[in-house]
Amino acid sequence: MQHSARRDDHRPWPASAIACFLVLTVLFGAPFALFAPAAPQDPLTALIGAAFMWTPGLAALATCRIFGRRIATLPWRWPKARHAWLGYAIPVAYLLAAYPLLWATGLAPANVAGFDAAARAALGMGEGTATLVAIGLVATVGVVRAAANALGEEIGWRGLLVPALGDHLSFRGVAFVNGVIWFAWHIPSILLTDYNAGAPVVVTLACFGVGTIAMGGIAAWLSLRARSLWPAVLLHASHNAWTELLFDRMTVVNPRSAWWATEFGIGLNATTVVALLLLCWLGGVPRTAADRRRAG
Repeated sequence: MQHSARRDDHRPWPASAIACFLVLTVLFGAPFALFAPAAPQDPLTALIGAAFMWTPGLAALATCRIFGRRIATLPWRWPKARHAWLGYAIPVAYLLAAYPLLWATGLAPANVAGFDAAARAALGMGEGTATLVAIGLVATVGVVRAAANALGEEIGWRGLLVPALGDHLSFRGVAFVNGVIWFAWHIPSILLTDYNAGAPVVVTLACFGVGTIAMGGIAAWLSLRARSLWPAVLLHASHNAWTELLFDRMTVVNPRSAWWATEFGIGLNATTVVALLLLCWLGGVPRTAADRRRAG
């Protein structure tokens, strides 16, 4: 029986498993998506937000159980260093491509002085030094903390969904479908909670949708290349930590700048698309399991 189960683990995921995973993700996540505020005001609401982020992972584990797959067959192995570093560095690169330009043009004015004042008050350090220490904390502790929540999503999106889609589609199909589903999962929070930056809802949905699909493509690329979900965890955690804890706090976000800044604006999402295109151009397009079967 054990040998039979191990053989079954390597069979392609059926379309019914993908459907099961998506249904379970909706069922598990709906209560949190509808009622959890985007900006937690206390530890309890922060825990609600964390629970919401873990629902795709729980849905993936339940799907493995329902379809008789061992949880160990999800892509848990630690990747090669270059894939891990790519996952960490890509968000830093597209943030650095977006925010200094927004600051320089005045589309989203810089608030570096305000960030430094807040860092000095929190850390009890002198001007300049506090900002450097804060950046170091974001780069290390901030990313590790963000990874704890990102892991919950990535077990589902890139641990199960990407390989399962790859059993049926080429990379372009996997990247697009996985990104669209990831975007759709966020829509109720955007429409029904304060998970937005204040721009008109059409602008928010359009920008966030394009950026999420592009970031989902990057995550799929890393997952397929590394055959591991961990580069996507690092990508997701690095994006959240550097965006929310540093660049957004160094920016004046008002009704005008909300069109351009934050993960709901034009600037960051445009550079995310560029990052995906450059990644596929320089690194090539990964082959999926479906591609390998077609090639014989």
